[in-house]
Parts: sequence; C-alpha cells; structure tokens
Amino acid sequence: MEKEQLREQTLEKRNALDLDDIMEKSNAINEKLFTLKEVQDAECVLFYSSKDSEVRTMEMVEEALSRGKRVAMPVLRKKDADLMFVEVESSAGLQKNEMGVPQPSENNKVAITPEELDLIVAPNVAFAENGNRLGQGFGFFDKIFEKSTAKRVGLAFDLQLVEDVPIEEHDQALDIIVTEAGIYRKKAPV
Repeated sequence: MEKEQLREQTLEKRNALDLDDIMEKSNAINEKLFTLKEVQDAECVLFYSSKDSEVRTMEMVEEALSRGKRVAMPVLRKKDADLMFVEVESSAGLQKNEMGVPQPSENNKVAITPEELDLIVAPNVAFAENGNRLGQGFGFFDKIFEKSTAKRVGLAFDLQLVEDVPIEEHDQALDIIVTEAGIYRKKAPV
C-alpha cells in the first residue's frame, strides 16, 4: 500500500474517535509513557503539540515538568518552514501556528539544540511493530531524528498499528511506540 493511501485510511479511523475516546486513550498512554526507564532517565524531553485526533500531550508536558524535566516544544519558523525547539515552563499560553498546531510564543525563546535532547516524543499517523512510522508527510520529525541521538518514542492509538509501513531512504524509525494497549519496542536487527 502506498503511503498516501495508508495515511488516508488510518486517519479516517483515528478521526472517527470521539473526544471522550481520545482523552481516555491518551490518559492510558500517559500512564504507560511515564513507566518507561527512558522517560524516567531523560533530563530534556521534546514533546509534540497535539491537535485534532492525535494523542493528547499537554498533560504529559505538565507531568514531565512536575518531575523536574526540561521540556522543549517545536516552533515552526515561517521564514524557512523549519522547526526550532524552545523550552517551556507550562503548556498554557500556546498559540496556533498557520498549520493549526499549538506552539510556544516566539517571545519565550530559550532555544534547545537537538544535542540537548535525551528523548523525543513524536506523533504518528500509522506505525508498525518494527518501529517504522508514517507521519503527516512533511518530514519534520524525520529531520529532527537525523539531528539528534535522543531516544525516539512515538505515541499512537492501537488502531493505528499496521502490518507494514512503506519507507523511503529519509524515513527514520522509532525506538519505542506507546499505545493505550501496550508498549512496542523496536527489535534490533539479527
């Protein structure tokens, strides 16, 4: 199956979830996420800003902050359509960018470099148990993964699990995927 067809089919299923389902499943994912040793050991975590039917991350941001972690969130820079990362002290006060994604204000810029990140929490449209992921198609997180040695954790609902995700040369896999039903770890090649 081609990427665009897989993206459409999976988004259709995810978008069929009502807000109560999204919140209930997101809460279960939140609980599982913070049991991971990789999360517990991380000092600086990048969280994506959730929108639409994505796994909700604002409670996760607040939980990480309450545990004394440095938390970064992406900011889309209009001039070059690239992402930068800024440290946040709260999930409050985020403003929607031109793509409708909540992000920190451009005025509270404590920049975080990719090298400072210990853990990257990424959204997914679809994922396979081997760690391959399908995003929105903009390649933002693939670019982040290329620049950082941080552990890569994807959040998704179990209905987004597929047998296979078609990949291209630039696509980057996840180390761990957390859903409401379980935790999937990428298996090392044999």
